[in-house]
Amino acid sequence: MQRRSERALLGAATLLAVGLGVAFFFSGYQTLIYDAWAYSELARRLSRGGLLAAAYELRTYGYPLFVALVSGFQQLDSSTIRLLVFLVQLAIYVAACAAGARILGAVYGSRRFARMAYLVTVLNPFLLARTTETLSDLLSAVLVYLGVVLSLPRKDARLNRVTPRAAASLFCLAFGTMVRPSNVVVLLAVAIVWLARAALWRDLNWRAAPLLLAVVVLPFLPQLTVNYRVFGKVQPLIAQSLYWYQERWGLAGLKYGTLVRSGEHPELLYKNPLYRGEPRPSVFLRERPVAYAATLALHLFAMFDHDFVMTYPTVRHPWHRWPLSIVNYVFLFLCLAGIALFFRDGRSGLHDSERFAGFALLFATAASLALYLPILVESRFSAPAELLLTPFLVGAVMRVAELSARRDTKRLVAWALAGALFVGSCALLSAWVAAQAPQLVDEGGTSAPMDRGPITPIPRPTY
Repeated sequence: MQRRSERALLGAATLLAVGLGVAFFFSGYQTLIYDAWAYSELARRLSRGGLLAAAYELRTYGYPLFVALVSGFQQLDSSTIRLLVFLVQLAIYVAACAAGARILGAVYGSRRFARMAYLVTVLNPFLLARTTETLSDLLSAVLVYLGVVLSLPRKDARLNRVTPRAAASLFCLAFGTMVRPSNVVVLLAVAIVWLARAALWRDLNWRAAPLLLAVVVLPFLPQLTVNYRVFGKVQPLIAQSLYWYQERWGLAGLKYGTLVRSGEHPELLYKNPLYRGEPRPSVFLRERPVAYAATLALHLFAMFDHDFVMTYPTVRHPWHRWPLSIVNYVFLFLCLAGIALFFRDGRSGLHDSERFAGFALLFATAASLALYLPILVESRFSAPAELLLTPFLVGAVMRVAELSARRDTKRLVAWALAGALFVGSCALLSAWVAAQAPQLVDEGGTSAPMDRGPITPIPRPTY
């Protein structure tokens, strides 16, 4: 009976997730524009002439190849591509949530943990919204999530088929780097996790090293070939990096977005009032270290602050802005509470598999976020971290459930007050950040665009 009720709950959650995904699909911008159009165009070129025909200095081949595969290497119209990509990404996301939850259940030795992990991930509205977009964020987040959780040791050592899991983990992250080059830092972090795991438990056969190296290198070879033959550069990632420009833009802005409204400039810049015209991050850090640290902290908050559920919104102030934001702040509070519980309750060392898993998840999450902190961030950059923080959120929810079962009113009230204070503080900070975007304050929408060097989003990019 219990198994049947569990299956019914999980089935209902899956149907609700699919329904939300469909609702987001029809509420989003109904054609491909900006980066979404660019990916579809690269996919068409790849379908016609192979990887060399789709060469572009600012993008790797991973996501255009995915779009081409979904399109069956056919020259389809934009609406059809958008629909097919959504259906495949939604299926991939639900399957990844199920697989990740199953792995985490084995890591923490609890079916209840697995069930809650699935519910938390599959019903994340912001990640479900990403499934509707022909952008690399969803596929990147899924590959990072699977790559990281596969590296975690399971509670029952008999379940640790280590070499196949290591190969799958590293391949997910290597191909994830080809989907989104910034994932290279997570790949390096997880490689360190595997080395630490091998040193602690000696469960990874060193004779498998050539195989694992080949698994990592293989996804980079096509991009290396493209960059050398087309651009004359020996570079396994993008041939031209904009990180220097992004750091400069990150000094002047707290966050960046795109607002699609007729007659208005699409760039939505949340200006940084702490910025005083410093030319480089090093100058900002040297002359005003507190202001620079505060800027990085605001970038971190802005990544997790989803004032728009879609990447290309068409309404300045959507009705769901604050309801979804409050849900998001509760999510963040529970994640941080779970991290605090992890550090407070942990008495065992890294040789404990559950303890090791917690540190590995935090290490990978920090790696995923660190590269973005100095640059002009977007809310969608937090997608991998939202999945990786799931175990801490589940840990906090289970602690609250335990206090409720014990009827520990005093501690429950303390949790509620702390949560309310956190949510209220986030709401105030979010409103302040939004007030830094002239397009969200000025109903005329005529704010001047930021100087972003040579890169400006346009409906039809030129390659």
